[in-house]
Amino acid sequence: MESKVIYVKAYFKELVQKTEHRDFDDPWAKKNVSTSKNEYMPKFSENEVDSERLSRDIEIALAVLDKDGYALKEIVTVTSGKYAYDCGSISSSPIGLLGGGPMATEGTGGYGYGYSYTDSVIIVGQK
Repeated sequence: MESKVIYVKAYFKELVQKTEHRDFDDPWAKKNVSTSKNEYMPKFSENEVDSERLSRDIEIALAVLDKDGYALKEIVTVTSGKYAYDCGSISSSPIGLLGGGPMATEGTGGYGYGYSYTDSVIIVGQK
């Protein structure tokens, strides 16, 4: 049996960039001037995969397999992830509580999060 493996990368979704637009009064020309900045600067999401592009890319890969005479054997998704965390000390000023002593003035705190996303797809064909 002959096999063929195709790797399909998943890309993050492209975000829409707003253009900068300003209206101001030009004191020398004595009129209102409108400016816009239409530079295209691509920016991509950090957590949302472009599923429409991924499905088109998978469709193309499957067409290549079919054209070369391979039958689809398996599709494997590759999952990746990102995370962040931080911790540190917290301090506050002493405050009396109902005439009692001061509240706690020191402590620790922090946060953490993580998420996974589809990094790519591996397509296996077989003759």
